[in-house]
Amino acid sequence: MIRDITPDDIPWVMSLGGRRYPAGYDPGGALQALVAAMRIKSAIAWRTDHAFLVANIVNTLWYPQRPQCEVLAICVEEAHHWDAVCLLRASAKWAREQGCARWIVASDTKHSIEAMAKRIGAEPMPRWGINLREPAK
Repeated sequence: MIRDITPDDIPWVMSLGGRRYPAGYDPGGALQALVAAMRIKSAIAWRTDHAFLVANIVNTLWYPQRPQCEVLAICVEEAHHWDAVCLLRASAKWAREQGCARWIVASDTKHSIEAMAKRIGAEPMPRWGINLREPAK
């Protein structure tokens, strides 16, 4: 069952995020993003018994009429990937209902999300980036 994250859920969300995200996890920044997502209409903060998802609708300057939904965090307890699939599918449906032109998910961890993304019909949209926290190559 998917439901909104409430203030009572924050300790669980923060704890799970701290366990599942890499060493660079910033609890202060994560908490700020979570609280913002819980308050604004252009974002969702949802959970199941074993996973949570935070997503936000963004507009680009060059395509103001083509908003896109970006999954900021999908975090799941070990061995409960089906909860993540349910949250991802529901967030894509929500994004479509909000008029989004694109829905995007990526992983900031060592865990691949390819199988889950394919399961809900997502296709690879390659992007390139530079990790500015590492020395230049």
